Amino acid sequence: MDNKERAKEIEERIKEEFNFYNNDLPENVNLVWQGYIGSLLEWGLIEVEDHAKLIKILPLTINNPVSSVFMGEPGYHLKHK
Repeated sequence: MDNKERAKEIEERIKEEFNFYNNDLPENVNLVWQGYIGSLLEWGLIEVEDHAKLIKILPLTINNPVSSVFMGEPGYHLKHK
């Protein structure tokens, strides 16, 4: 599977989650998806433009702790609101 195919599969899986939750994705599920998508990007398994597209599907999370992980700075999400 190449990166584009992988991104398309992830997009379909996210859509299935939205369907399961009647388009009201719980925040904890949203955060898991954001972290999962970010890890795929970090390990080169999806492209930057696909990451951007997938993240836009998900609800915006204020003070997102996922950002702290990617910035490598504990509490980053609290300092940069």
